[in-house]
Amino acid sequence: MIIENAMVLSYQDGIAQVQCYAKQACGGCAAQKNCGGKALSGLAGEKLAQVLEIKVNEDLRAGEMIQLGIPETTLLKSVFWVYCIPLMILILSALVLSQFIINELWVAFGMIFFTVCSFFMVKKIIAHQQLTELMPIFLGKVRENRLGE
Repeated sequence: MIIENAMVLSYQDGIAQVQCYAKQACGGCAAQKNCGGKALSGLAGEKLAQVLEIKVNEDLRAGEMIQLGIPETTLLKSVFWVYCIPLMILILSALVLSQFIINELWVAFGMIFFTVCSFFMVKKIIAHQQLTELMPIFLGKVRENRLGE
């Protein structure tokens, strides 16, 4: 299970709006020149993730820190759908189209067309999956370590 901390923005009727933050060490490690995460954060210009709505079974207050968990299998399924399927379509379209079309420019256009279509296909498939499968799970409130307690 991958565990992240998030801050509660609001809470009503068992639904909490939460926002995750970038790692505190992001940008401070030795691999920052080759880090894709740092590059993407720099492009976004923010250290915040988008706001998520999750079901919570206990009362929360705005400003509280909670822990969210994402099962590794969910992450692997997402990676498979978003990266592997379009990559396989790209390779298959290159192999098949090059057998029937002599002009390489048309083969390239066909590869691009089928790859873009695969992204739309993946988007539709993911939209029909149960959203509860893809959402993080509420694990509990973050306990603050205070000295003297």
